[in-house]
Amino acid sequence: MRWLKSLPDYKQRVYTPQHARKSGEGRKRWLTSGHPDAIKEIERIRNLSPSSRPEVQSKISAALRAMNHRPLLHGGNGRGPTKPQLLLHLALGPEWIMELIVLTKIRQPKWPAAYKIDVGHPGRKIAIEVDGPSHFAKRTQESDKRKEGFLRSEGWTVLRFWNNQILDWISTDMPTESSISMIFRQNDILPLALKES
Repeated sequence: MRWLKSLPDYKQRVYTPQHARKSGEGRKRWLTSGHPDAIKEIERIRNLSPSSRPEVQSKISAALRAMNHRPLLHGGNGRGPTKPQLLLHLALGPEWIMELIVLTKIRQPKWPAAYKIDVGHPGRKIAIEVDGPSHFAKRTQESDKRKEGFLRSEGWTVLRFWNNQILDWISTDMPTESSISMIFRQNDILPLALKES
């Protein structure tokens, strides 16, 4: 078999883009399965990156500060609502609150005193998070998971969308067959434009 795999003709016939895609999909399914070996493999892959070590992170941060580096992407937290947040709030109506504060009442290290929900309905306990590119960062994703876990444990329904999803949905007049409209219907959320029609 090893000899067969070394033949260029065999490789070209068998190792096609479709084969690579199926193989990648299978590996992704296994990695997200929660199997103990898959969890070990994810940890092994994470540890391959030197930037995951705190001492390397601090060196990188110091070097970036020394060169006056300013990232092109900034998170929205602490900077006021983003354009997608504003548009979503306008689409949902006044009973929805932007930058809604939910107290954690947890007095432990690494836990904030409160979480801020991008757009929320306190009466129905629905939180809508609208994420930008800064949410691709590993640290931000970990923070998002902790926040989501806390909100769910308090009885909140958490819906999460990307900025561009919200902008596209609103710019195309909120089509009923879009994924956002379907998720909203499943959670009994009716945008103003649909209420009025």
